[in-house]
Amino acid sequence: MQSPLGFAVRFQDTKKLAMLAIGIFCLFSFLVVQFFKIQVVEHDKWLQKAKAQHQYIIAEPFKRGVFYS
Repeated sequence: MQSPLGFAVRFQDTKKLAMLAIGIFCLFSFLVVQFFKIQVVEHDKWLQKAKAQHQYIIAEPFKRGVFYS
């Protein structure tokens, strides 16, 4: 098969490119599934962890000074 640029494209080159494209597609599909799992399925778990990081109560004893009036 002749390409538009004038060099011959072998079947094995086409096969390698197709396998590479399928591999990249599978990797991105895996990422999309993981993002969905984290954002939708495990939403409550991660929301609780985030709230625990940003909201906490510290019981700190305070000293009262002398008031002069």
